[in-house]
Amino acid sequence: MSAGAKRRARSALSSRNGWVCHYCSKPLIPDGEWDTYCDKTRDGYSARPGYSFPVLDHLTPSSRGGGNKIDNLVLSCDMCNMRKNDKTEPEFIDWLK
Repeated sequence: MSAGAKRRARSALSSRNGWVCHYCSKPLIPDGEWDTYCDKTRDGYSARPGYSFPVLDHLTPSSRGGGNKIDNLVLSCDMCNMRKNDKTEPEFIDWLK
């Protein structure tokens, strides 16, 4: 997925759910507002405490046949995205319990 397609998907998903993680409701940093929610570091940007960079996550992982269509994508925080790994959404929700 190109950078432009990812930007468009994040914009569409944020309109649907707001800038919060689909799984844990952690606030996500809106596109174009890094200066507000991040600190500049030598290596780029670091999210301020309580915020996370938005990650496009597949409800059904690509590795399990999920596609890149908007109805299979949600915004998540990087921690939930890493923990979810190749689980489906229901599997991940059960795993969190």
